[in-house]
Amino acid sequence: MEVKEILQKFGFSEKEIAVYIALVEFGPAVASDVAERAKLNRSTTYVVLDSLVKRGVVDPADRPGGDLFTALAPDKLAQHLAAIAAEYTDVAKIAREELARLKQAPAMAAPSLSPTVRFFEGDEGIQDVYEDALASLETIRSYASATATDNSAARQYQELLSKKHCKVRMLPLDDTEAKRLAGREGVSGETGVLYGLSPEISIYDNKIVFVSPTEKTALVIESKEFAQALKQAFDRSWAKEQHGRGRAAFGEA
Repeated sequence: MEVKEILQKFGFSEKEIAVYIALVEFGPAVASDVAERAKLNRSTTYVVLDSLVKRGVVDPADRPGGDLFTALAPDKLAQHLAAIAAEYTDVAKIAREELARLKQAPAMAAPSLSPTVRFFEGDEGIQDVYEDALASLETIRSYASATATDNSAARQYQELLSKKHCKVRMLPLDDTEAKRLAGREGVSGETGVLYGLSPEISIYDNKIVFVSPTEKTALVIESKEFAQALKQAFDRSWAKEQHGRGRAAFGEA
């Protein structure tokens, strides 16, 4: 096996091998001479020499005209590589023993499935919550109050719901005004959205989201179990509402 192949097996790069061989063949040299002999540019040669010094196979000697670099003699290099190989052999043995113990150990506990709760404030926080809802691929189930809001994030959210043809079902909260508006033509858009109303409660994916554009606050609860329960409750109310109206007053897009 050639020297080049041996060094490659120990992780030496092509340039490191070229510089080492140049130093062995031509003897100690300054970086500019090494660069010429190894056929590398000078800046690259400095980087490679620094790497070889860290590997312990090149020794720099400080002198007025620039550092003089000397390669470790081939027989010394062989001893150096043998020591590295022995060290890796020991590490491999320890790794095998530890992995064997790990295999016999009880399975790691499953990650916690506890609900997470996040609170958002201000226009930017409201915007973050709306963007998350817009990314959902399932039907967004929402309850909304009839209190109007001029919050720009809320208006933009409603517009994007329609433009992106998001699937939305919306029911009024237990509010006389909301129920009155729900029965009027033009209040529900193509997606079934009550435009610009506050507050709003939405359920999608594994999330329950409370948004008040008027107060500029939002609360997001992420829980698969809670979200599933509220989806079922919403769907029952939705079916009852549709049956009572005899038409899809708040249909999907």
